[in-house]
Amino acid sequence: MTVIERLRAATEGSTELDLEIARAIGRDPETFTADLGGGWMAAGVEFVPRWTRRVEVAATLLPADLSWGVASYGGAASAWCSSGDDCGAATPALALCVAALMARGVKA
Repeated sequence: MTVIERLRAATEGSTELDLEIARAIGRDPETFTADLGGGWMAAGVEFVPRWTRRVEVAATLLPADLSWGVASYGGAASAWCSSGDDCGAATPALALCVAALMARGVKA
């Protein structure tokens, strides 16, 4: 499964998914610094933002020039960004991660 497929299939965010996102965008999880945003956690010796658990942290994955939005309804969530991607997942943060990765050109 691709990282996008795993995000869509997940029922909640996790450290494992956050690490997969880091690798998908070409970032070494050990190089993250506090200027990337809030929501930090330690995973052994690796530090990675909690993209899959907090919408405001997931938004840091989006290119700065894109508008975005999320909605939650009936146990499901949807996110969109102005690149044209409309993405569904179990939570708003997961949905926004999917939209952000698609906007970055990560393969679904």
